Amino acid sequence: MHLFNYTSFNKSIENMNKECFTALCNCVPEKERLILLLNIDGFSHQEIALKTGLSEKTISNNLTLARKKVKCLWEDFMS
Repeated sequence: MHLFNYTSFNKSIENMNKECFTALCNCVPEKERLILLLNIDGFSHQEIALKTGLSEKTISNNLTLARKKVKCLWEDFMS
């Protein structure tokens, strides 16, 4: 079960000021930030797993956490 649509998430990033997005990403732990940025750059879970030496399940879990954190930070920023 997904809390929000990934396509919607990536579209939101496109509309966000790059400087603002960078600031939000810098608030996310390094491993989650790396996984999120690789995913945004188009890498699959399998490709990210190969690059990082982590399992695909770990990639999936960390990507979900990173998206949630960025979304919450963005919502706090916008309120």
